[in-house]
Amino acid sequence: EVKDEYKQKKKKTVIKYLKTYFSKVDFQVIARDYTVAYQSAFYDFDVDMEIKLEKSGEIYLPSFIRYEGWWDIPTKKRETSEFRSIFNY
Repeated sequence: EVKDEYKQKKKKTVIKYLKTYFSKVDFQVIARDYTVAYQSAFYDFDVDMEIKLEKSGEIYLPSFIRYEGWWDIPTKKRETSEFRSIFNY
């Protein structure tokens, strides 16, 4: 959640939502959900991401990525993207 001291500045922050999931065993990050957005005269964007990690050997690698959002830069055409990727190791 947005900290109290930043609530009045909500339009100026880039990270609108961030949720992190940890492993109960070793507190390793195993997933994150993000919403990032910003609006200014130079560019605008609004993107949601979901990322899940799996252990492969000794390291954690992405096992799932979901990305949905758009971005807009003046003088350029607005771009929208949506994809889901599943990785098997």
